[in-house]
Amino acid sequence: MMKKNILSLLITLCPILTFASDYICLESSGSNNTTDEHSDSIVPNPIDENISNLNSNQINKKTSLNEKKDSDENIYDLVEQMPSFRGGTVALMSYISKTLKFPDEVCGQGRVIVEFVVEKDGRITNAIVIRSVDPTFDREALRVIKNMPKWIPGKKNGRNVRVRFNVPVQFKLL
Repeated sequence: MMKKNILSLLITLCPILTFASDYICLESSGSNNTTDEHSDSIVPNPIDENISNLNSNQINKKTSLNEKKDSDENIYDLVEQMPSFRGGTVALMSYISKTLKFPDEVCGQGRVIVEFVVEKDGRITNAIVIRSVDPTFDREALRVIKNMPKWIPGKKNGRNVRVRFNVPVQFKLL
């Protein structure tokens, strides 16, 4: 409880302390600044002004970095409206099963998980295998995923964004 009170006190005082640190109080005795030594006045300290300018430059840089983070180049994992295959999950699985060619040289079975990015226009890019069974299965799963038709893109704050998506590709002997 004590830590919480101290933290809330610091949060409350922080803007006041920041403002007050930009000025120093000059008293009539013992001041070595070039201002009027015989008057009590508050004068901006040049060193504090330089620090203040440095801090404001850092704030500007942080703001521009935040703007870049919110730019259209971000790849999101979770958004308000996730991307979807036209026709839904059933249509996606149907597309994969129709397009998938079981490799002749492999006798096994398994599930390959492919990760990709659904772009703002619905294109599929950056497809990679994140769970491998066999290199031959991996190549076939990537071929199927890369050749998918455009998806309905994901949306965040009402605008289309890039979204990372995973799809399992099942290889089964019938």
